Amino acid sequence: MPVNVLHIAKDFDLVSGVTRFVSTLLNLFNDDKEYKLHLIANRGDAIQSTLDSGFSIKEIPFEVGLKGLPGYLSVKRVENKIDIIHTHHRFPELIASQISKRNKIKTITTAHSIVSGFKAFSFKSDKIIAVSKYVAGFLKEKFKVRDERIIVMNNCIVNNFENYVEPDLSIIAEGKKTKIVLLYAGRFSKDKGTDILLKAFELIKRLPKLIATSICNFVEDDFGNLWISKNNEGELFNFNPVTSQLKSVNLSTPSLPVKTINKIFKDNDGYLWIGTTSGLIKYNPVLNELGYYFYDKSNPNSISSNQITSIFQDSFGQLWLGTQDGGLNKVDPGKQPIYKYKLPHDKLREIPIDAVSCI
Repeated sequence: MPVNVLHIAKDFDLVSGVTRFVSTLLNLFNDDKEYKLHLIANRGDAIQSTLDSGFSIKEIPFEVGLKGLPGYLSVKRVENKIDIIHTHHRFPELIASQISKRNKIKTITTAHSIVSGFKAFSFKSDKIIAVSKYVAGFLKEKFKVRDERIIVMNNCIVNNFENYVEPDLSIIAEGKKTKIVLLYAGRFSKDKGTDILLKAFELIKRLPKLIATSICNFVEDDFGNLWISKNNEGELFNFNPVTSQLKSVNLSTPSLPVKTINKIFKDNDGYLWIGTTSGLIKYNPVLNELGYYFYDKSNPNSISSNQITSIFQDSFGQLWLGTQDGGLNKVDPGKQPIYKYKLPHDKLREIPIDAVSCI
């Protein structure tokens, strides 16, 4: 007879490291005939996308307090069929430890991070998996968990990349000082965006050294070209990854010198909107045409500040501009007027919040 193991996780979302840990654990043991695996999860978008077929899965509200009653009852109904309950949150662990007192169910919980409070109700399982030595030490010091109850098991590393190439570690050998070594510390997973990071590293290797070591902003256009700006400079660069050609675009005019580019944004129509310390610039990369928006106190339809720090396009195609000292602006491309929004005052300091650094 296989051993029936019930895993209980709270939120099963793609962005959660706990989700990746649990799904990897389940997938690893899926083909093991000695175990039959079951999962109860509160909710989440990762249940179908991260798990192999063949699991018994049930989505049940598992909230703290009275709201967690459905979760408690669901575990109670299957307790006679379960040999081991493995929990991944402290509230399900409390329920599992209460149920285990009435029968022979063994309990395990995984401490995925540092937590606080509820000492009298936490970490009562037979065994506790700590995802690092630091977490294990924390459990012993803060929750007085005995050493023999703790198992240190580091988080799983998932290699889910296509055409992944093992890096050449010889470049860090002693005496090899002619190459730049970029170190990444973390879990390899597309959910964490590591594939984007690897792509960026590959592009950086092909860029001229003076550009690669001082990139401030970059965006990819509809043709696969990269548009790049450097730290504290007002020049725009175009890099073609296929031909490795690098060209520059001069944004300055005699009456409008551009000293710093804060943001490069590509809209739905392929235009580049460039936020600078000298105003907003609209660039047509196909026709090589530039259009300028700048603050003019005599023109009520102008933008509210030349210090453009952030740009965003909503689902209606309208652009939102964050400024350093002029609040928020809404621009409908090709139309007037430009709408300006002052943000609420800071009641503690009695000053207007006019700086918008991110949208």
